[in-house]
Amino acid sequence: MDDQIGWESQIPEFASFCEWLVANKQNGVEWPLLEGHTWMDWARSDVRIERLKRMVEIGHSYGIMVGVDVPIAFAQQHSFRLLKNGNGKKDHLDEEVKEIQDSLDWVMKAGFDFLGTESGTSEFTHSSPETMLNWMNAAADYVSEKYDITMFIKVHCSAGQIAKGYKDPRTNEDINFNMLPHFASSSLGVLPHTVEPYALDDPAPTYGNKDFGYIREYLNFELENGQRPVVFYPETAYWVSVDIDVPLFMPMYFERRFHDLRLLASDEDNSTHKNRMDGQLIFASGWEWGYWLNDAMAARAAWNPLIEIADEKEALRQLLRPLSIHMNTEEDKKEAEDLIIEWTVLEKELLMVGKLEGKEKWEDIHRKNGHGYLEGWDTWDDVSKILGHLTQPDRLGLVEFKHGDGWFSHVKEHLWKHKKSDSVDAEYVTYVRPLLIEMDAKFTALSHKTVEIAARAPSYMHDLWDDIADAGRMTALRAHQILCLYEYIHEMKNQGRNPALAKEAMATLRTAQAIVNNREHH
Repeated sequence: MDDQIGWESQIPEFASFCEWLVANKQNGVEWPLLEGHTWMDWARSDVRIERLKRMVEIGHSYGIMVGVDVPIAFAQQHSFRLLKNGNGKKDHLDEEVKEIQDSLDWVMKAGFDFLGTESGTSEFTHSSPETMLNWMNAAADYVSEKYDITMFIKVHCSAGQIAKGYKDPRTNEDINFNMLPHFASSSLGVLPHTVEPYALDDPAPTYGNKDFGYIREYLNFELENGQRPVVFYPETAYWVSVDIDVPLFMPMYFERRFHDLRLLASDEDNSTHKNRMDGQLIFASGWEWGYWLNDAMAARAAWNPLIEIADEKEALRQLLRPLSIHMNTEEDKKEAEDLIIEWTVLEKELLMVGKLEGKEKWEDIHRKNGHGYLEGWDTWDDVSKILGHLTQPDRLGLVEFKHGDGWFSHVKEHLWKHKKSDSVDAEYVTYVRPLLIEMDAKFTALSHKTVEIAARAPSYMHDLWDDIADAGRMTALRAHQILCLYEYIHEMKNQGRNPALAKEAMATLRTAQAIVNNREHH
């Protein structure tokens, strides 16, 4: 297809998305601007600017503010960079500032209402704090003074980085590098960022963290200072293995976002300064498999977290009314709300913290939570795990379970804490096996209930409810497949091979593939 024709064909989709934003009480949208070395000439071409300008105009026609994320030196995932030639040396600062300004002038030809940006050279690496601050200030002050817009910078949650020489006023120790924007120009807004479904007061075994309480503290710290715009930046979907490459129904995302907003609203009300944050920007990456529900509910929660309703479960029920109101009877409406709430409760207990029925939850949920087992794992996740930069909940891996300490004999000693075969066997029997069995049983039962309730939806709601039902089936099938695979290894080590388990795992995969094919066909 001709490039221009293909692009024009997508314009109605963007206009429809803007209409969706208005319907869900949103006033802005941002996406990451990309570039690649194989298409660098086009990346900053007049044709691209005209297309971006048109998208801005469409957004404005719906009353939507439009922005893009333009990292300064952050080179990750083909990101567009304002500065591609910086080295951070003092005698090069003027040249670097000029390149940043020239890049911003090109971007602003589109007429954006705000800009996002990134700190560091990736989520896990950075330049010197002084250099980064110089770049932040150069970018934020320039667009503020010349274009009268605000630039917002992501405050990432990757652990283990500090800005040497820049003391956190709260502790008098070197500040977390991600929080370096605290020392930047007041023209720079901040986006305190959490990842995956975890709420601000949940355990969060990802990106080197135990929880995101420190992100909540930082957000409130900036509010108390009152020096810059503050926008909360959580996620309603994750971009890679956690929940994208294995289709799962994950309504706990929106429930946890709702919980976060109520938590932050309470923090504001109980503060002495009474300053309010400037809103919420969600990181989203698609609407398939029920993720449209996460985005819609998180968007509406930002408009009104219903803090006047003290009971959070009852408030959640109220939040779900735009979905349930279309059911045919009052009983069906209540059952639809109960169903989604049941999914969120079960997922928080089993996927997030690994709490089994009738048991106390674990103090340490490392490798004991269901999310680590249902999520996808690929080569780069294994590499990240070996290098100590795992960006998703950990698990007892199948290969590790099968071979004990033999599977990583090729990995240097200092890269891995070895576990002996009897150790992983005990871990499986004590922690993992009971979790997998309960997930299989409960997600299967809940999936059947979801299919039954979805069938009662009026015909004009079938597309949405069929999506929920299929996503629920995929989640149950994934839980069953994982149980079969782990049980196959368990029996092989203790009793001998059981081909029936391997065949059942494969049959489960084929059933899931049929659901995917059917959804893609429609």
